[in-house]
Amino acid sequence: MEMEVEEEDFESLPLSKYALIWAKYMEEEHPSRKAVLVLEGIWQETLQAVSEEAREMAQTLTDDYNQHHHRPKDDYIAIASFEQQLQSYIEDTVLKEIVCKER
Repeated sequence: MEMEVEEEDFESLPLSKYALIWAKYMEEEHPSRKAVLVLEGIWQETLQAVSEEAREMAQTLTDDYNQHHHRPKDDYIAIASFEQQLQSYIEDTVLKEIVCKER
């Protein structure tokens, strides 16, 4: 019995915040390129690719950061500071490497 593979409905998949930021970046900085992606029918697919790429990079960065920096224990302020530094590191890197580039 042959199974039919359904095409993914990209519009129904959740987007990361980074994909939404990229969409705004493209609308503001590269509106003609966005129009081309829409006309070619690959805007949603590209949004999903940005979203997945950003998720993967964020996970890799988190893992690398945790290998080189030990999370404090039993000190709420130190833990909060650690988490804030981690988030800032991830955000800055993902924005530079993934979000702020034309596709």
